[in-house]
Amino acid sequence: MQHLGEAEIKRQLDFLANWKDPTNGRISLAVAPHAVYTVSGELLQRCAEAAKANGQTLTLHVSETEKEVQDCTEAHGMSPVRWNNGNGASSSTAVTPCWYFSGG
Repeated sequence: MQHLGEAEIKRQLDFLANWKDPTNGRISLAVAPHAVYTVSGELLQRCAEAAKANGQTLTLHVSETEKEVQDCTEAHGMSPVRWNNGNGASSSTAVTPCWYFSGG
């Protein structure tokens, strides 16, 4: 997978920050960095900060598969939910879907 360069990330975050809704609320933007396996902790933090600063929703796919949970636990020592929370995605984040949870 080819990752976005810093210039493109900045361009997209600037677009979100400067969005002026011409539809009187019929269109709203969300920040959607996707999932633990496609975004770094640093980028997720930047996305969470941008969403909060601009009053936008941060949306993520979290714990979609058992493999995602296993891979995240192996790579980061914690579940995807805990990893996301530790990188700025709080309880106010819209997460979909969530299928696999652990007791810890």
